[in-house]
Amino acid sequence: MPTINRDELKTKLMDVKGATAVSVVTVTVPQMNKKHNGEANPFYGRVQKRTYRSCMIGFRYQNSVNNQREREDKDADFISEPRKWGEHVPGTPLIEHKGKYYLECKVERVIDNHYLLDGEPADDEVVEPYLAQRKSSSRQGVDKTVILIDVSLENIETISMFGEVYELTKEETPEEVQA
Repeated sequence: MPTINRDELKTKLMDVKGATAVSVVTVTVPQMNKKHNGEANPFYGRVQKRTYRSCMIGFRYQNSVNNQREREDKDADFISEPRKWGEHVPGTPLIEHKGKYYLECKVERVIDNHYLLDGEPADDEVVEPYLAQRKSSSRQGVDKTVILIDVSLENIETISMFGEVYELTKEETPEEVQA
């Protein structure tokens, strides 16, 4: 499996033209409650979530929602609103926000996800009671919601596209380079 850094990934993504299927493995820090049932959360700041997803990039959100509406025999009259944050990098599936880059993904399927506690596998049922509950709302008017996520390039562990699987390098921070 070839290894690339985030700048090389960004360059490859700049060349993506049209809707493209990818598989992405991300490692993120989930939002957690500081307390659970009045007690301090013993896992706060120690948990990561590794997620395996099948996605489309380079898609048009409005078209995707209207296609789903048509599949559900509903009027294809959805009009998307402007992004609340970040700017599309024209002609790419990338979003730029405050100097950081994100990959705009339409989630087709979550293949698997699991939690890590201090870098080691953790039982979901042990960690999940401490996770913050996300509120979801949608104005798509569909039964099967079109899920849009923006994945920070910093959180991508591996990405599969164009028949190749790329592993992203663990980049050193400037402080680590100086040490």
